[in-house]
Amino acid sequence: MNTLGYKYVGFGNKIANQVIRESQQKAHPKNETTSGTFVMAFVYSGTSLNSSNVSLQLTKSGRGLFSGYLDKRVPKTGNIKKAGYCNINTLRARKSFKREGYYDWHPYNHLVMRVRGDGRSYMLNISTAGYFDITWNDVYHYALYTRGGPYWQYVKIPFSKFFMASKGRIQDHQEPLPLHNVVSFGITAADKVTGPFNLEIDYIGLLFDPSHKEECAYEMYKTDDYIAGY
Repeated sequence: MNTLGYKYVGFGNKIANQVIRESQQKAHPKNETTSGTFVMAFVYSGTSLNSSNVSLQLTKSGRGLFSGYLDKRVPKTGNIKKAGYCNINTLRARKSFKREGYYDWHPYNHLVMRVRGDGRSYMLNISTAGYFDITWNDVYHYALYTRGGPYWQYVKIPFSKFFMASKGRIQDHQEPLPLHNVVSFGITAADKVTGPFNLEIDYIGLLFDPSHKEECAYEMYKTDDYIAGY
């Protein structure tokens, strides 16, 4: 494996472990971990309206454990139509004086992870929200399939395979992921199967593979402005 330009966030990092431990001691709906690459905010999706819940814990071996319970039952409140998802997401990059910033991933072309799952499917999310409100919900997705069992699996996903969606709807007009404009990274559990889930994470990394030349794996049609779905 060519690891030129390789960097990662590992849950074995001493700073990350300390922040996780401190956050677990606080009765607060956010757990924050800090590393040299990312600042991650793990937010509970379970509320008083439904019984889905999610947490991030540090295992004895120093890995992150994204786990919880997924419940598809729709609360009988009258204003909620769908339920049954759990999500963790990174904090937005910030510059001095808390100005909004971006992660610059353009030197890399792959996302790599070392995980141990439960056989469920998860969704990886990369947000690229821009300045104008029409782009605030732009998110690029790709599925993470886990095998289950006792063995770790190494995942290597080209950024060219991520597809664009807005508010959960896949867009007809696909574009390459703007790696210089990354706002956040997240993982979602929403495979429509009620029950417990757990995803153990050793590290999340970025990799440059010089043999990969693909820019976008999907058709990028050039259509007239008046055609719906442009």
